[in-house]
Amino acid sequence: MSRLALTLPLQEGETPASFAARLSYRNRTKPRDFCSDMGLRWPHVCSGHSDQLRRLAHLSGASFERLELASSRLISPSRYQVGLSSATSGTFRRAITRVCPTCVLEAMERYGKIGPFQNLEWLLLCVAVCRVHNVPLIQLPNAVHAHKTYDVVQQTL
Repeated sequence: MSRLALTLPLQEGETPASFAARLSYRNRTKPRDFCSDMGLRWPHVCSGHSDQLRRLAHLSGASFERLELASSRLISPSRYQVGLSSATSGTFRRAITRVCPTCVLEAMERYGKIGPFQNLEWLLLCVAVCRVHNVPLIQLPNAVHAHKTYDVVQQTL
């Protein structure tokens, strides 16, 4: 399969779910439909399955290594592989949306409504401020379904 004609750059530290959500809106569809159309499974992209990240990298031209480094995979009950480290559900929450409001505004100024992204480090509960802008992170309300919570574009609209 060839690469997408309408793609976006992967932000530094951007989660695969965030990237897939932005790509889906760039291609005028919803993340679950986009993933299905591209031979991906949205829940498995959100969960950082390596085969899904490889396919997403191939389709988008993004680096598989960067996608994998910014992913979080459940490795045992309440324990995640987070980048090169591991974390427990007491220190890390995968199914929340925390953002830097300044990063979101800058991304929207640059890319419009498909700009907002989710950074992996923002999901660490001990991280309270954006390291780039030194402003407090905000947590967006959870969506009705967990996999809709991973759709950072929809969450910020």
